[in-house]
Amino acid sequence: MSSKASVELVSAKMRVQNKNYERQIFSDRVELVPTFKNTSKKTVVAIAHTLTITDPFGDKIVDGESKLDIKIPPGNTAESESFYFWEDNQFIQGESYDKLTGPVSTGTAKATLNVTKVIYSDETSESF
Repeated sequence: MSSKASVELVSAKMRVQNKNYERQIFSDRVELVPTFKNTSKKTVVAIAHTLTITDPFGDKIVDGESKLDIKIPPGNTAESESFYFWEDNQFIQGESYDKLTGPVSTGTAKATLNVTKVIYSDETSESF
């Protein structure tokens, strides 16, 4: 009983961001900025979604669920002001950052975000 989500991922931009003290970035990190399109007739104010990032071999590096506060007017596309990031911890080897750096820097990492629930400005919700 899965209907087509009224909010869908348009793009998930990933990049390696080096530390930059002027921008308050104190460790190297990998960032993911999602953009969603709202095909409903109502304003979206929040979404719940799954998040999977795979390497070029299809192996999962990141696999989980999350929620975003994001305002998307009907029929519009919006880039999230919130974004995900995985920081480098130089004392821990083999963590998500270490596994993401190579595939993200070569452009072979693939992020999939599937919307599972939408909250609208009129306080109604829809699950998918």
